[in-house]
Amino acid sequence: MKKRIESLFLEHYGKLCRIANKILYSESASEDVVMKVFLNLLEKPHLLNDISTGEEKGYLIKAVKNEAINERKRCAKNISLEESFMTDSQIHSFETATIEQLWIENIFEMVRKHNAKYYMICHLKYNFKLNYQEISNILDIKPECAKSLSYRARQYIVSILKNNN
Repeated sequence: MKKRIESLFLEHYGKLCRIANKILYSESASEDVVMKVFLNLLEKPHLLNDISTGEEKGYLIKAVKNEAINERKRCAKNISLEESFMTDSQIHSFETATIEQLWIENIFEMVRKHNAKYYMICHLKYNFKLNYQEISNILDIKPECAKSLSYRARQYIVSILKNNN
């Protein structure tokens, strides 16, 4: 089942991110939504049992749209609460953090385009803040392999940054 989910991820990830981005207008939030849908499938693989082969795409699109709409509603509530409590220095810090996040997103996007496994490891480790044991459970690999892949992904990012400078 994990191979089927991995295959669906590799096949539909880009399109699902674009669909979510049309709702959220944020690449990172869209990627998080898509990852959340796939993590849900990995945790509850029985959800795919009722779906016949060839109909997975429709299921994934619907799941991503629903999750993106829910995320947009959550963000709208959070923004209105945050704005009412933020000082000018907090707003400046928020803007700086947003710029840093955009820079990180660009790096992740470069990794995603070149190596899906490294991207998956980085996304789980740094966006979802999962430890190696949790990552190994999701990807069905040994924790040592998750750690090794994470190290190689970081080295890969360093090489990308050196080549772009």
